[in-house]
Amino acid sequence: MDMEGRPRSLTGRVRDISGTGLSILLPKGETCAELTERGLPLAVVLALPSGVIRLRAEVAHCAARRGRRGGYVVGVRISEISAADHDLLTEYIAGGVR
Repeated sequence: MDMEGRPRSLTGRVRDISGTGLSILLPKGETCAELTERGLPLAVVLALPSGVIRLRAEVAHCAARRGRRGGYVVGVRISEISAADHDLLTEYIAGGVR
């Protein structure tokens, strides 16, 4: 939440993705902040070549990245996804969409 209690929005880059979760690289300058709370519900929007997927997820972990690049990575578990979006995600993971 921001200072006025509104949902906070972040734009990150997906580092790894599976049918059950994903890891997201936070933009430079962002920290884990409230994302350190395990189970914190998140609304996630993924832009894939085949379309936009919307899903609900829960934070599994948030930690500093090792090495000279720095930054943070958030691991999330997918908790809710529509059947149509799940099909798009599965197809993308299988490499069927370029």
